[in-house]
Amino acid sequence: MSGLNPFVSTVREQPDGSALYFRCLAEDAGHASEQAQNAYPQAVVVKSMHDLAAYNAWVIYSPSEQGFWSNKLGWVSTLNHATRFNPDQHAVFNLPMSAGGDSTWLTRYAVQYLAEDARLARTSLVAA
Repeated sequence: MSGLNPFVSTVREQPDGSALYFRCLAEDAGHASEQAQNAYPQAVVVKSMHDLAAYNAWVIYSPSEQGFWSNKLGWVSTLNHATRFNPDQHAVFNLPMSAGGDSTWLTRYAVQYLAEDARLARTSLVAA
């Protein structure tokens, strides 16, 4: 298996034809389309492509704090409230202190693989 990269698929649900975006980690566009089709079996997958925005979205996570860093609020429990950092910020900013000294940089898509409960996994997929 080759490396996994962030992809986004445009999916049209039947019968109303409404569109939604399905984000995932995949080997290639075909693999992303397959995941989207598995997630929405009654829908039509229109297109899958690299999710370039994902490469610019870094967050800070701490297992001991059980959450993410917000520059405004401190440690928060949901990804929706976490501060997003671009690659330049990621390269130069220091990590905040955490109770366990375990704060680390993550892409927002990597968060879903650290989740031990379904709530956290849903939050990481919904955040855009």
